[in-house]
Amino acid sequence: MRVATASRDSSLRSTAPPSAARRVASVVVLAVLAGLVAPACLADLGDPSPAPAVYVFTSPLHDSVVNVGDVSDAFSCDLTRNGEPVPCLLGLTIANGDVVRVIEGPRIAVDRGRTVGTGGGGASRYGLGRVDVEARPLNVQMPADTIVRVSRLRAVAPRVYVTNVAGGEDTLSGAGAERLYLPLATTLGGEPIPFVPFTWTQESGQTVATYVPGTEGRVRALSNGVAVFRVSTDTATVRFRVRVVGAP
Repeated sequence: MRVATASRDSSLRSTAPPSAARRVASVVVLAVLAGLVAPACLADLGDPSPAPAVYVFTSPLHDSVVNVGDVSDAFSCDLTRNGEPVPCLLGLTIANGDVVRVIEGPRIAVDRGRTVGTGGGGASRYGLGRVDVEARPLNVQMPADTIVRVSRLRAVAPRVYVTNVAGGEDTLSGAGAERLYLPLATTLGGEPIPFVPFTWTQESGQTVATYVPGTEGRVRALSNGVAVFRVSTDTATVRFRVRVVGAP
């Protein structure tokens, strides 16, 4: 068998210069064989990988206040991908507090209040207070728990009035006369809200009448004149006057 050998005038020799691609390939192969370039670095010769997507979610809840007995307006879902708006649905979860519930929309409703039995048989829960609400954007391209924002929601009584005071004023006859005044918190629609704590404050007339310490709304007459009292919850307030007559 004859083997072709390259001689000085052999037709197997090419006088054309190698192409640029062949030169690069030859250099890379030689560099790898020589141990100068790691094989994993060859990927750097191709197109770079695309930059990861950056999602930004803005929660619509920011320590919000909702009236007991009301339903909030529908909250929107604000999500962007690399600065561009992305369609999404807003997922809301109540982390604690059974008087607050999520309804379709998504919106939040606060019930009028519930009671639970305690060891003594009394009520220990009412429809006021603070709950934690978890908000998350729901999008088919994102896992459900990719972004979660926790906000504080406060359920409040929007109205309070004193049931046995007509026209904002009541009258006590004679020094030492007493009356128990009965405040009531309600929804905007007038539905009673049970188990609401009240704060009593006397604004004027300390020598005319006084709030009896340790009682729930009892006032004692001292002398003739007018005293002004204030009853409040965390957000609602009512004032009424006590007129004392017939005192010496």
